[in-house]
Amino acid sequence: MYLKTSIFAIVFFAFSIVLKAQSYITLDSVPNSTIPKVGLVLSGGTARGIAHIGVLKVMEECGIVPDYITGTSMGAIIGGLYALGYSADEIEKIALEMDWIKMFSDEISYKEIDVFWKQEYPELPVTLTFDFWEVPTLPKGVIQGQHVLNMLQNLTWRSNLYDSFDQFPIPFRCVATDLVTGEPVVFSSGNLALAIRSSMSLPSIFSPVKMDDKILVDGGVLRNYPILECKEMGADILIGSLTGYEGDKDPNNIKTFIDIITRSAILQSIKESKVLIPLLDVNIVPNVSYISPENFLKAKELIQIGEISARDPIIYAKLKEIGLKQQHQRVHLRMDNQSLVLIDEIQIMGTQKISLKTIESLCNIKPGMKVNDTILNEAVNKLYHLLRFKLVHYRFIVKNQKNVLIFNFIDKEDRQIELGLNYTTYEGPGLMVRTKIWDFLLPYSLLKVNLGISQAPRILLNYEILPFKGKRVGFYIDFYSNRSKMPNVIRDENNTTITLGHFFSNNFNVKVGSRIRLWKNGTLDMSLGRNYYGVSFKEGMQYIFEVNSLKYSEYYSLVQFKVNTLDNPYFPRKGTWISTYIKQVAGAKMSNALSMEYPDGLSPINIAIKFDFQHYFKIKDLTIAPNFSIGANSHKPFLTERFIIGGLEFTNRLNEISMSGVQKGHILTNSYAKAGLTFQYVFFKNIFLQTGADGLIFFDKLNTALPENFDDFFLLAAWHVGIGVTTPVGPLKLSYSRLIGFNEDSWTLNAGFPF
Repeated sequence: MYLKTSIFAIVFFAFSIVLKAQSYITLDSVPNSTIPKVGLVLSGGTARGIAHIGVLKVMEECGIVPDYITGTSMGAIIGGLYALGYSADEIEKIALEMDWIKMFSDEISYKEIDVFWKQEYPELPVTLTFDFWEVPTLPKGVIQGQHVLNMLQNLTWRSNLYDSFDQFPIPFRCVATDLVTGEPVVFSSGNLALAIRSSMSLPSIFSPVKMDDKILVDGGVLRNYPILECKEMGADILIGSLTGYEGDKDPNNIKTFIDIITRSAILQSIKESKVLIPLLDVNIVPNVSYISPENFLKAKELIQIGEISARDPIIYAKLKEIGLKQQHQRVHLRMDNQSLVLIDEIQIMGTQKISLKTIESLCNIKPGMKVNDTILNEAVNKLYHLLRFKLVHYRFIVKNQKNVLIFNFIDKEDRQIELGLNYTTYEGPGLMVRTKIWDFLLPYSLLKVNLGISQAPRILLNYEILPFKGKRVGFYIDFYSNRSKMPNVIRDENNTTITLGHFFSNNFNVKVGSRIRLWKNGTLDMSLGRNYYGVSFKEGMQYIFEVNSLKYSEYYSLVQFKVNTLDNPYFPRKGTWISTYIKQVAGAKMSNALSMEYPDGLSPINIAIKFDFQHYFKIKDLTIAPNFSIGANSHKPFLTERFIIGGLEFTNRLNEISMSGVQKGHILTNSYAKAGLTFQYVFFKNIFLQTGADGLIFFDKLNTALPENFDDFFLLAAWHVGIGVTTPVGPLKLSYSRLIGFNEDSWTLNAGFPF
């Protein structure tokens, strides 16, 4: 977690630069061959590179505006923004306000995912790709970097107005490394955001950037301090700011995974830098070695360190001298207010998984429109949230005097295996395996095989034809099987729960159906299915029921309506969840008679209805969540088809209902009504404190074996407290709940992504 948090920061810094209304400075120069050209070189250094901002502030104080800038990795981010016209103060504001944790992750906004795809997210902690008859492989990097690229494209929007980096207010170069040739790649034109993203692709942390026939990683591998590149641009005076490892020889500073990865990646570059440093007229080395390279939380301190280093009396005197030589070079500052760009043509590169027509329809962008960074950023987010692509970005080119908008895609692999561990109080430890094969047999289709290995094993085989081309209707076929263990409970005169054995249920279900997208967050499912249960009675229950086993089968039709606008599937802070269904059973058959449960026999028909409503609204760090649920059957259904109430699970199956104070499966009932209220407080960004209460009315006995213990009408109330944490390996939630007026409480632990 700490690793991801810190790494994320690398790019986050660039993102936070989201000052949408940023002004860009254009500088007019008075030609004068006697005025020396000043070049600024900014090294890499991950978070430590933020110290460059402090150096820039002192340079501005001394009247220095570079004629050329080169940068690598973090130096490329800061240098690129400065070259476009951001001031040191503006970049400082960006760095201090940046949400580094968010920026250095591939986390997707759950709310923005189309309702058709929500069930595919989030992915399990380990994702492997495979081809038939080949060994599955690990990804090329932990982070794909979509959030970083989004922020960079937003901040560098107006670079699209230029054909070359030489046309920037300050000419600029950044450096990446080509893994194919082993040579440095110097960017002087093209998409500035993608160039910077390439320059900061720290091996094994960020996935490399594929560009034409090049595989690009962090420029620091070969050119962490791009001095020579700045000299070649024409600089007469060279000023450098070094925040990398070149000056750090203390072994005690190698503390973290990032330290090891970064040092290993730039060993060759460190040797080269030592040879080139004598070319610098001013070499500023901020004392940042004691700060971990992934610690972006020390941004303010790093900026101060940069200032202190640049104010060293000897260095400051040199900077003042250089500034005096430049004083008459600047005539005035002109604000560039251009914001909209006319699109004459739209093209797609890198994928065949989406059509131009779909992009235009989904993103509401067409030739002839004028767009800005906000419009295009929203379009990129919509495309990325389709979950089919690793990376989505855009660029402009001018072709035959027309502006061509190009959407570039990097496809996700069509075949994936996801692995994850989980634990629930009810099912114990488990292993989850998800296999996905896109475009299997038919275009725009998805074959899924989900396997859960635990005390309650289950398997889901699903094949779905998806409405990917802007259509609203999809079709699917499901096969689902699971084994579950259910208790038979009664209460004694002290209201203490007593478990009288268990019964085990093996379920096999197949259905075909159609899913209709009503709008972005609403669907209507209609399906026909066949259900089969095999139930065995253990631990003495066979004597109570007077049978060892039961077999049950049914045909059914199901209509289900869902609305999901939640911002998180496990710890929502905003949004609404609505789910309602009508299930009609026909041809129900049971192998043996249970006179105690069905004195008049099992009805061959039944209609079940259920309605769930949850709403979350937040007041600062507090979320208030009322919920309501009601369900009923027209006839007494089979044991496992009843409503199963109890537990505080992350997710529930069709006929399951959460309830505090009651363990899962302790209540099986024909009809019920439940209402609750939960308060959730964000203690930290990923830590949640919860408390609340539930009330339940159910219209049936508590257990299946001894109906005389309870009236047909029963009321329960309970309260609960808990703590939840989001982690890279899944959500974690520990809850304690207690029934009011009964000697029953319940501890519930859920860890990892649910099935």
